[in-house]
Amino acid sequence: MNKHFEPASKFSFLSVTSFESTYNNDINNLDFINNSLVGYEIYKGFGIAAGLSVNRVSGLAPIVALEYVFVNKEILLVITPTYHLSKSKNAEILALIEYKPRLTEKLKLYSRFQTLYSHNSEENHHERSYIQFRLGLGMGNYQFGLATNLDYYGPTKVSKDNYGLFLRHNFK
Repeated sequence: MNKHFEPASKFSFLSVTSFESTYNNDINNLDFINNSLVGYEIYKGFGIAAGLSVNRVSGLAPIVALEYVFVNKEILLVITPTYHLSKSKNAEILALIEYKPRLTEKLKLYSRFQTLYSHNSEENHHERSYIQFRLGLGMGNYQFGLATNLDYYGPTKVSKDNYGLFLRHNFK
């Protein structure tokens, strides 16, 4: 979700959540990440932000970030380098791009590439990273199609890949 408080406001709210689980309800395969930021646009999509990050490995932490957001009818581009104000002192970068060209009056192509890299600065190692791909169709506020998640954990970058279908709702 990326919304300005009011259309002409320089303040915005950005929240990116990633949730994954297996169908057998194994708690060890449950994964959740959320970064929620209140931002202030300084100049044409460039801004600063502060908020909270929560994930399964480092828990809840206050964060500060730089932001770049570009939006038009077909493209969404978000880049947010982030720093955790916590014991781990994680430095992260999140980038995502969506391309949504209109195919018919009611149907759009939906494609998304999203990546995150989190580095534990205190212990100087990779903590968490992922690459996510989505390709499908969009109708109104819903998107659905094929999904790929490539996840990496810890200093040795233990890999967990996930392939399947996705259903997405865009809250407006």
